[in-house]
Amino acid sequence: MNRRKYLKSTFGLIGMISAAGCSGQGSSYDERISAAQEAIRNAEEQLQTETDKFDSENLDSSGVDIQTAAIYDYLDTAEEELNAAESSASQTQKENIQAAQNWIDITREFTEFLDIFAEGYSQASSGFAYIQSERFSDAVDELITAEETLSRANEQLTITEEAWNEIDRSKVEDIEDISIAEIENSFSQLKEMMSVLTPMVSGMISLSEGLVDYEEGSDAYEAGRYTEAENKFRAASDDFTVSHSTFKEQEEDSPESMTNTLIQLTCYSGAIRDASTYLANAAEATQNGNRSRANEEAEKANEAVDRCSL
Repeated sequence: MNRRKYLKSTFGLIGMISAAGCSGQGSSYDERISAAQEAIRNAEEQLQTETDKFDSENLDSSGVDIQTAAIYDYLDTAEEELNAAESSASQTQKENIQAAQNWIDITREFTEFLDIFAEGYSQASSGFAYIQSERFSDAVDELITAEETLSRANEQLTITEEAWNEIDRSKVEDIEDISIAEIENSFSQLKEMMSVLTPMVSGMISLSEGLVDYEEGSDAYEAGRYTEAENKFRAASDDFTVSHSTFKEQEEDSPESMTNTLIQLTCYSGAIRDASTYLANAAEATQNGNRSRANEEAEKANEAVDRCSL
């Protein structure tokens, strides 16, 4: 995602401020505008560095470490300099200063979104790592937390979009080499990442809950507690049905880079769903003294498990 074009529009506004109005305002005004421009440029560079840390194709246990304090400091400096410059500005310059301040406000909202999204992104990464290490209960807890955080991130993204929609678009359209479509495309890319990660986390919660029941059912079966085993396996099958449906629905709408992963998750959740059902049937047959059917169902479960791997 190219944040440079996003904030270059602010640079353009700063240039308009410098050029517009009277020319006899003295060096103090020019110095204020120059300082604001430098602060915004620094904020842009830091924002670019932080957003480059996101990678929708490589969610690992390390998550993403977003550092936004410097961005806020630069934006504070820019706002202070613009406020100071405003006292000696012409009416046209004041209008352009206000436009630049509106862009700073949007950048603050966007940075707040990055903070929240990074938190949810990292929590999701940790949850996925717990699954890989077979710590399924921990995965459930971490992924539920991630889901809640991503919900807050989505709310903040909506706030940012609404702020963008309320600005005076003509101010941006008048700036040479700035494309509103490209800026809006940046928001679309973020929304796309949210649209993939959020349902994936939801599906992984159901998958993890099913794996907890599946393990407990296996332990009960081996210990001869067949009624408990049957109940646990059927509960697991229900959870895997939910996760399978979630992953399947996302296959067609996901970015090409994520399609293969979702196909694998759909296959795996469907396979272990079927295995859970067969094992529940085996536990039921064993309770009824039908060893032949129990063995047949157990063999079907083994075949189902071997269909796919996570």
